[in-house]
Amino acid sequence: MEFKNIEAPECSGEFLSPFRCLRLSVADSNGLSPAWFFRVENGADQLIRDDIGGDIHNDNPCEEINQFTSAGKFYGYPYCFSEGILDNGFGKGKMTQWAWPATFPEASFTDEDCRNEELVKRPAYCLPAHWAPLGFAFQPPSGDDVEFPFPSDGEGDMIVFSHGSWNRNPPSGYAVARVKFDISTGMPTGDDYELIHDFLETRSVRPVDGIFLKDGTLLYTSDSSNELIAIRHSPTDGDQPPAPVPQEICFPGSSTVELEDGSFKSMDLLDIGDRVRSSETEFSTVFLFTRRMQKDSSLYMIVGFESGESLSVASSHYLLDHSDKLILAEEVAVGDVLYTEKVITSIRRERRMGVYHPHTLNDVLYVDGIRVSCFTSTVPLGLARILLWPLKVAFRLGYTFKGLEGGPPLWATRLLKMVKW
Repeated sequence: MEFKNIEAPECSGEFLSPFRCLRLSVADSNGLSPAWFFRVENGADQLIRDDIGGDIHNDNPCEEINQFTSAGKFYGYPYCFSEGILDNGFGKGKMTQWAWPATFPEASFTDEDCRNEELVKRPAYCLPAHWAPLGFAFQPPSGDDVEFPFPSDGEGDMIVFSHGSWNRNPPSGYAVARVKFDISTGMPTGDDYELIHDFLETRSVRPVDGIFLKDGTLLYTSDSSNELIAIRHSPTDGDQPPAPVPQEICFPGSSTVELEDGSFKSMDLLDIGDRVRSSETEFSTVFLFTRRMQKDSSLYMIVGFESGESLSVASSHYLLDHSDKLILAEEVAVGDVLYTEKVITSIRRERRMGVYHPHTLNDVLYVDGIRVSCFTSTVPLGLARILLWPLKVAFRLGYTFKGLEGGPPLWATRLLKMVKW
């Protein structure tokens, strides 16, 4: 991709309009009819007010989405704040306005003043406290010329990019979320937001801002990981919601396997025909890859063991418990014992490069020193065995399959639809 310098446009200031008392805000138009400008605000930190709970900063103030209507409107900061969650019977509901005398003790603003809508304009919507929304984009209409249109019932919705904040315990944000808008009024519906991407557990991605491309792709930036992340919606009969590209599946390129000669090879160098350790005494041949994506990244579980090993694996992958039975990676916990008495001591998530899914002839292999299955929860186990059986037979007869690295072949996808998986 070629990047060129973009010259700043000239701005005469002729049509500028003042909007007062906003904090760390960005604004844009929703492009609907009627068209309104909206902005997202980063609320203040260290909020304390003794008469309504003392230190209430963990869940207050909420992060406001404000509507710009006429010039000169007063939005409250730093004299008023919007309630997020107030406990112990003090709360009067999300977005309720409260005075914040600690900022300017000499100010004469009271709770009643802050709730007077002739003085202070209330927010149109509230996001959780300390989400730190740094940007947003409105979902455009889905025309016939759009290659990857999102579902039409989301047209006009606001997609918010939440950078996340340090000023909360536990932290909050680190997400991409959808705020529902009523396309007829151009205003938020008030429904709960929907998470599209959630990085709170790992905090490996901190979204900043994003745009919808002409082909319908939603593209956004992460400054902590130096990434451009794309979301595309592929329409199906069920019109399922959009998913990240690629899926969270398989192993990263840095994972290692042991070869028959005693050497080790990283997953990104593994090839069809390599014989890898599958038990304490046996090796099995890699006959197929159903994912082999060097330039893609995905979130992985990093599972640490008492013995010192560390396994990088997708949550949808099957591991083997202490009795050699299948167990989903997402279901294991600290203290669990996997095959050959491997005791789990830590679990975290981390984004890593590479998406690899090798298959061996006996359906197991050792990855990062841990015995795992070749199966995932994306395909029912019985059906997976049926689909792989003819490919194993063909491999033993001398055929190899190197065109399946991008996912299941068309015939397998259709079969999955037939069984409604």
